[in-house]
Amino acid sequence: MIEVTICVFLGALILAGLSRVLSGSLKTTTKGSAHLTNVQATAIFMRQLVEDARRACDLSQMPENQDDTSAKFDILEENEMGGLATSSIIYEIRPDARGILRKFAPPPGAVSDPVTHTFCQDLLILNCGFRHVNLVGGGKGIFVSLKVGTPPTGSEEFEIKRFILCRNHASNTSLIGW
Repeated sequence: MIEVTICVFLGALILAGLSRVLSGSLKTTTKGSAHLTNVQATAIFMRQLVEDARRACDLSQMPENQDDTSAKFDILEENEMGGLATSSIIYEIRPDARGILRKFAPPPGAVSDPVTHTFCQDLLILNCGFRHVNLVGGGKGIFVSLKVGTPPTGSEEFEIKRFILCRNHASNTSLIGW
């Protein structure tokens, strides 16, 4: 009888130890998955922002050398008639801080409608800053800092900072007198 009791006690200890190890592994997996989700969503947002900023031809709507929670710049596009037209792109934090909105406004008189898309959807935007930077020698660019967290408390944070040169801006061209 004593042997059976000792075996049951040892079996219960082993099962308790295994359940602790498995629950700890599950927490680590969940935490790692949340981190990868944050990294992936931020990378998708940054890729679109880089593409837009490189096409920017006018940054005058952004304050110079000041962090702002939104960015607005104009890009040149080919219109339906084959000429060039200016479209506006606006990036801003959603009012509930659960993502970043990208608003694309086509040029006046265009056939297409304005388009809105949400990046980093359902992630908490803990910090987002856009800075219009004037470079030495006359170039222009945008410095972006973004910090996201996993809802509901903002735990599992991920932060990225990046400078983007506006290649299409007149001050960044290599042609003199452009």
